[in-house]
Amino acid sequence: MSKKMLLAWIVGFVTFFLVGWVVYDVILKSFYANFMAQLGDCIIKEPPILPIIIAHICFSLILTLWLIKNDAKTFFEGISKSVFVVVLILVWYEAWMFTFLPQMNLTIAIVDVLSNTFITLVGTGLMGLILGKIN
Repeated sequence: MSKKMLLAWIVGFVTFFLVGWVVYDVILKSFYANFMAQLGDCIIKEPPILPIIIAHICFSLILTLWLIKNDAKTFFEGISKSVFVVVLILVWYEAWMFTFLPQMNLTIAIVDVLSNTFITLVGTGLMGLILGKIN
């Protein structure tokens, strides 16, 4: 594993974690409050941090490998070379949510895909920048 791959992976993880926290726990907190209340006892009210960390580590590694394979070297290449696969993954995830959450609705799915796309593209942009700057 090269230094630039490791650094891009870490930058992706930290970005996904911090920007995700700002978007979901600060900006969209009240938007999701109603939806979470509908879920009652079938959802954990305060998600445990370890699964979130593991998920971001895995997603960051997948996207780091994708960006290396596609030779991303700038912020905008990080975004442009990952946007299609990111949106596909997020739509796939949201479609699965409809299979086990009866309270799931199209509004939540659209907001979730848009917000996660924003979070992820900020991360992949920074990852692309790191891949282009570090030797």
